[in-house]
Amino acid sequence: MYYLYLKESPLGLKYLGKFTTRKNRKNFTVYEYLGSGKVWKQHITKHNFTSADIKTEILFETTDEEELKRVAKEYSDKFLVAENPQFANMVPEDGANPCKYVDFSKRATPEYREKISKALTGKPKSEKHKANMKTFEKGRTPWNKGITGVYKQSQETLEKRKQGIHAFYDNKLKEELDPIIQKIILDKEQLSYKQIQNKYNLSYEKLRRARRLYSF
Repeated sequence: MYYLYLKESPLGLKYLGKFTTRKNRKNFTVYEYLGSGKVWKQHITKHNFTSADIKTEILFETTDEEELKRVAKEYSDKFLVAENPQFANMVPEDGANPCKYVDFSKRATPEYREKISKALTGKPKSEKHKANMKTFEKGRTPWNKGITGVYKQSQETLEKRKQGIHAFYDNKLKEELDPIIQKIILDKEQLSYKQIQNKYNLSYEKLRRARRLYSF
């Protein structure tokens, strides 16, 4: 079953989208589904909204995907979702969301930002939203406080980050290879490295790192 829905957050931002029932969605419905649009998801995450906070209206439902695409395009044109600042859609919802419809210039102009501001001005905030804002702002120090000029990480910081990344991936590899490393080391006496790769389904990079980690 295909659903065309219209969702609206407590702040008034809307999102037109589709929901498809399938095996990995057995445990939730279109009303519990938050949506997949990038701007819409950022809005939901920023304000910690849940499905209970979001108003969902089913505009159309069908078992025919082509019919869904046709109706979705009609609603997209009707609401002008890609241009309307009250909608989070970056492109018209037509079932495929082709990027050729995107006009990013309309998302960057001062006029557009002003329209967004006016659309959200005066919208009542829930008590939960107010509490979240207070919690977030309390004791918050700007990341760039005290920094002057161009921000640049020191060589020491860059080296620490590099070591941390290497350590993370080394630990992940050890978790994978610890149960079989003794077998690999024994096989090394009789098999070539290429044969070991094939036998244990290891990439060249994994085997190279394993030789460094286990010294064989």
